[in-house]
Amino acid sequence: MKRSPLLAMVILASLTAACQTLSVEEVQNIPIYNDKIYYVIFDEKPDLQVNTITSKGFEIGEVRSRTLTGNNKIAVKILIYEKHDHLMKDTAAFLVEEGRLEYASLGEGGEPLPEGARVLGFQGKTALYWYKMKRKVGAD
Repeated sequence: MKRSPLLAMVILASLTAACQTLSVEEVQNIPIYNDKIYYVIFDEKPDLQVNTITSKGFEIGEVRSRTLTGNNKIAVKILIYEKHDHLMKDTAAFLVEEGRLEYASLGEGGEPLPEGARVLGFQGKTALYWYKMKRKVGAD
């Protein structure tokens, strides 16, 4: 019985389907995102029900983990996507809103934060506004 050339091509194609198709040069040119890790510090365990982090309704990052610190504070490890890292300044803060972390700002301007920096976390808008009011009164 004579084997068909088509059958041989199908077998060859199936054997090479799982082979690497990229060259070393192509691999070097693949963009890698430089998302950064930060820590949001809370006095009490935040009621986080989802792992997305938003700013004005847009997803800017994700919650990675929650840890009890040595001084009984809660550290929430977050990842901020590279395209939103410009938000991470020394005026950055986060609040819990509808079960997720929402970016907030404590003021205008600010210096960029290094990766791994710690930022304030608030249980809600009221706590954030109260903190801002105390800072403003204390600064005058």
